[in-house]
Amino acid sequence: MSGSVPAQKQTLSDLGKSVSDLISPDTSIDFLGAVTGTLKYISGWEAFSDNHDEQNGHFFPVHIDDQYKGKEITCKGVTTKTANDLDWVLLVKDRTSTFTFECEEKTILKLSFQDATFSPNPVSYAATAVKRRVGRKKAE
Repeated sequence: MSGSVPAQKQTLSDLGKSVSDLISPDTSIDFLGAVTGTLKYISGWEAFSDNHDEQNGHFFPVHIDDQYKGKEITCKGVTTKTANDLDWVLLVKDRTSTFTFECEEKTILKLSFQDATFSPNPVSYAATAVKRRVGRKKAE
């Protein structure tokens, strides 16, 4: 495996969030790249993207091993991005999402989220709770 979960206290450079804002302390990546733990729902994260559709959801921070420092790394998932960064934040759509990191045309890490827990969207959850209350009749 060539990646790890950053420390909970770590700040995500210019993105205005810390790792603990995105995931639970028990979140980890196993040797096969399976992610376990809880991904928290984040809404309105404008620093992550100018695209409104990419400002809400479950985000996952990952650190690529230092042996790849200074090398071009490509991440293939919903879209493909190439950079010289070791620290990445991924927008994970659902449990079927996978991300493959490559360096020098070789796969260095493949992440899967089948075993991860996705916290509910608090806005949707609150709207559901309100909808349920409105639908109840008062006892006579």
